[in-house]
Amino acid sequence: MLTLLFTLGILLLISSKDLILFYLSIELLSLSFYILATIDRTGSYSTEAGLKYFLLGALSSGLLLLGISLIYKETACTDYTNLYYVITSGEILSSNSIISIGSLFIIISVLFKLAAAPFHM
Repeated sequence: MLTLLFTLGILLLISSKDLILFYLSIELLSLSFYILATIDRTGSYSTEAGLKYFLLGALSSGLLLLGISLIYKETACTDYTNLYYVITSGEILSSNSIISIGSLFIIISVLFKLAAAPFHM
């Protein structure tokens, strides 16, 4: 079952054309990883690791949602192609810093979810 959830999350992540579907597929992947981190029921370290991973993943998900909401607030769209056209058209020059901050939140959250070097434990 976990393998199917993981595979579904990967396939949805690859085929996502929207920030909302991107978020949902990342969360589906994370759910599978949380369960896999606590798969050993007899060990206390497994339970502790799963709980810590879940709490830090929730923080990362909050940052991802904050970044998506900042970008949506300024552009009023979540589709990747529409975001590209709105951002590159130059219509929103006054709010470029808010889009940069939202993009930074999204990048930090994804790097944490991938356990990249500065964000790994």
